[in-house]
Amino acid sequence: MGGICYLCKSKMSWGEGITRKHHYDLNQIPPKDMTENDKMCRKCYHKDTCFDCAKDLDEKSHKVQGNRLKEIAISLGETDEIGDKMDETDVLCFDCAKKFDVRHAMASYNDTKNTEGVTPAAFDQWKNDPLNQHIVQEVDRIISSEDVDDFIENQKNVIQENKEQSSTNSPISGSDTPVTKPKPVTKPKLVTTTVSASLSQITSAASLTNITDVRHDEFKRNWQKGRVVQFKNDKIAILMRAHASQVQFIVAFDQVTREGFRLMAIDEGKEASVGGFSGGTSSYYYFQKMDYVR
Repeated sequence: MGGICYLCKSKMSWGEGITRKHHYDLNQIPPKDMTENDKMCRKCYHKDTCFDCAKDLDEKSHKVQGNRLKEIAISLGETDEIGDKMDETDVLCFDCAKKFDVRHAMASYNDTKNTEGVTPAAFDQWKNDPLNQHIVQEVDRIISSEDVDDFIENQKNVIQENKEQSSTNSPISGSDTPVTKPKPVTKPKLVTTTVSASLSQITSAASLTNITDVRHDEFKRNWQKGRVVQFKNDKIAILMRAHASQVQFIVAFDQVTREGFRLMAIDEGKEASVGGFSGGTSSYYYFQKMDYVR
C-alpha cells in the first residue's frame, strides 16, 4: 500500500511519494507546514502557481525561479516590483517572465550591447534572435516615446523663452532705457526627424509589427475614409478614384505629381460593369515621394 498525498489527497502507489527530506537533499524548500511524515505525489511536486498571474503550472510548463530573477535585476543594477517580493520557492510562468524582461528592456539591451567582447555582429545576432524580440520591440517603443516627449518639452522651453524675450524687449513708455537685443531662438529638433532616425533603419518583421502598433493611432487620425485623398504625409499619398468624384481626383493627382510624388501601384478595387464599362467601382492609387525611394 502506498499512501495519500497530503496536498491533493489522492492515493499513491507503493514507493511513490516525495518527502520533506527529498526536498532538502535537492536544496529545495518544502511546502509550508509539510512534516517529516507527509508525502506528496509527483503531480503535486511538479505543480506550481505563477507568483504574478496565479496560473497553475505543471511539470511541462516553462518556469523561472524567483532567485534567478533577482540575480538578473541585480546584475543590471535595477530593482523589480514583482521579483523583489519573490523567494526561492516562487516561480513565474513564461508570459510573466517576458513581462519581467520588458520592464528591464532598456537596461538589458544596453548591458548586452556594452558587454566586453560583444562585437557589432554578435549584438545584431542577439537583436534578431526570436527569443529577444519582445525586448527589442520595447526598446523601440521607449525610443519613439522619448523622442516625442523630448520634442514636447523642447517646444515648451521655446515658448517660455519667447515669452521672456517678449517681456524683456518691450520698450518702456517715456523711458530712454535701451531695449535688450533679443537672443537667438534655438530651433527645436522636429519630432519627425528624431523618430525617423530610428525608424529609417532596416527592421525585422517583429520590429515592423511593433511599429505598426505604436503608430496606428497617429496614422488613423490622418486617414480620410471615403474621401478622394485617403491619406497623405511627406512620404506617401493614397488617392481614391470614385464615381462622381472624377474632377477632385484629377486635381489631387495633379497636385501630388507637382510635389514630386510618383505613382507606384494601382488597386482596381471591386469589379463592376456599368453601361459596357468594366473596372473598379473605387480604385486606389499609391504614390511615393521619390526623395525617400532608394
